[in-house]
Amino acid sequence: MVDRPEQWYDTSEAERLVGGICLAVGIIWEPVAAPGGTTQIAEALARMEQRRHA
Repeated sequence: MVDRPEQWYDTSEAERLVGGICLAVGIIWEPVAAPGGTTQIAEALARMEQRRHA
């Protein structure tokens, strides 16, 4: 394993980073705002599923 310095991101930076990686490699991903209750997670999963079939 390569030793790398630890890198910290705030939430919005992390979401942008992950979103860009997902777009680049074709992964459908959507962030769920904290606290991410059952309803919010279900809604995000439904939107991701719609995008998968679009």
